[in-house]
Amino acid sequence: PDQRLGQILLEDSLISQAQLDDALAKQRTLPGKHLGQLLIEKGVVTPEQVDIAMARKLGIPFVKLQDFQAPANTLSKLSADLALQLNAFPLAEIGGKLIVALQDPLDQKVLDALRFNTKMNIESVKASAQDISMTVHKHYGTFDENEALEDMQMDPIRANAKANESTHVIEQEAHKNPSCACLMPSYYKA
Repeated sequence: PDQRLGQILLEDSLISQAQLDDALAKQRTLPGKHLGQLLIEKGVVTPEQVDIAMARKLGIPFVKLQDFQAPANTLSKLSADLALQLNAFPLAEIGGKLIVALQDPLDQKVLDALRFNTKMNIESVKASAQDISMTVHKHYGTFDENEALEDMQMDPIRANAKANESTHVIEQEAHKNPSCACLMPSYYKA
């Protein structure tokens, strides 16, 4: 954790001393600009390389989520809305702690929101923002669809109820787009 980002990138042979010196000089002229961002903009390193180096600097794990399959009970700990809003993805529940992938695993506002909403202790790991976003959409898209189907089964539209305009619109869409048909109760399907 005491190591600097530039030093880690040098040790990993991702940049040269000259590239580091150049980026540091430019950083002095652009207050608030992060070294990693400058190196990415110059095309010297990739965002993933900077993320991995930052995780090492912070002493926390870096995870790739591309093929990660989260159990449904873990996904249910964090609502889809909150996962999207915070760009957070729950990985596992271990020993009463929810392990969550975040772009900035030290962001106290995000950690506090996660603790408050899940009523659990949170342990964060680092992942790229893009990887988290894609994984959240992939997993919660399926999760929300299943949840919607369950909700419809719990509160079905009665077959003898007078069809209202919104039901008619749903039926029309289902006939135009078969993927919408799965959202209709079976007695409305043609």
